[in-house]
Amino acid sequence: MGACDRGILAVGRILVDMRGQIKARDEAIETLPSISHGDRIWLERLIATLEASDSLAPGGLDKRVGGGCAIVCMTAAALGMKSVCVGAVGRDVEADFLETSLAEKGVEARFLELDRPTGIFLSLQLWNGERRIAVAPGAAAHLTSTGSSLEMLRPGWAFHVDGLLLDEAPWLDAAAEEAHERGTIVSLDLSTAFAVRNGFAQIDRFVRERCDIVFANEEEDRAFEGLGGEKPETCIWVSKLGERGASSSRGSEALAFAKADVPLEGDCTGAGDAFAAGYLASALDGLSESSRLMAANRLAYSRIISNRRYRTA
Repeated sequence: MGACDRGILAVGRILVDMRGQIKARDEAIETLPSISHGDRIWLERLIATLEASDSLAPGGLDKRVGGGCAIVCMTAAALGMKSVCVGAVGRDVEADFLETSLAEKGVEARFLELDRPTGIFLSLQLWNGERRIAVAPGAAAHLTSTGSSLEMLRPGWAFHVDGLLLDEAPWLDAAAEEAHERGTIVSLDLSTAFAVRNGFAQIDRFVRERCDIVFANEEEDRAFEGLGGEKPETCIWVSKLGERGASSSRGSEALAFAKADVPLEGDCTGAGDAFAAGYLASALDGLSESSRLMAANRLAYSRIISNRRYRTA
């Protein structure tokens, strides 16, 4: 199957991703929890305070597209695949930025516009190597439909779901069912261990009833199994093992393992999403399990290198 015949429609939370480095000790930043959530006004005030201070390293805060579904789509588009990103945004300049940036990467944005601000994700690397993350999800947390986007699905495509959305399981159930009716494979990224613990019942059912492929890192694996989840025979479970590589299984049957041929270390933001795009592209091409995992590992490493270049640019 040629690249022009393959496609990914990814649905999830899409946000503006802002990153920076704190060059010297700042007690106000240091006292923030490792991850904090708030509304857009709170986060904009934090950003304004940072930009008005001399705490930021030269270059200030960098801005790019964030959110797992967007990274999956941008990676798939770079592989020559048709890519459609579905998410919720506000009616603001940040939404315009996201749409324009995705288009520049060859991704079609299908946004649900809401009377809420577009979400922002802020990541700060501290002087001591620690990281502080602040999130104002805004509209991103209120996606309730794929609109007419599912009409694009056909054999040779993947319908990829961000696990953070599964607190809205009824509409996603219907979307996954329609995707299967259209001959499309359905994949799920468990996203975070917190999402697994917080929405285990919905995730467990979605995995058993709707999924062809599930992606999970080791922490998400442990959270799922710790709550009594069982990997079903009906789907391929892909475990992202970080610097050790990746493995896949179906139920209790091990399918393949691929050692990472390069060190998967550094800023791994988005690496798991790039991995998923590589695996899905290879699966749609009919490659073997080991070949899928090797391709996925390489794309995860490419994302880490991209993060390194982006941070030092």
